[in-house]
Amino acid sequence: MDAMKQGAQPVEAAIAPILAVVDRPPRDPLSAFVIDQRIDLRHPTFDPGAASRLDALTRALLRDRMRTTLSGQPTKAPLRQANGRNIRPPRRC
Repeated sequence: MDAMKQGAQPVEAAIAPILAVVDRPPRDPLSAFVIDQRIDLRHPTFDPGAASRLDALTRALLRDRMRTTLSGQPTKAPLRQANGRNIRPPRRC
């Protein structure tokens, strides 16, 4: 993690590789990238559990963002998995 922090880029520089993948997504249903380099999902640094939690959090955030009250304010509903269990937020680094 410390090595990643040392190599961190400003948002303006980091967004370009992300947009490139969004504009031209890989054919595979699941892919992982470090900066602009695709990594093998069998690599020891890839954590399927963390990827699953990220997927669940992202879907819940998008779902909650779309759900609004009559006043137009976003709801404060807890993040939940498809099975109804609460999603624990990621640990801060």
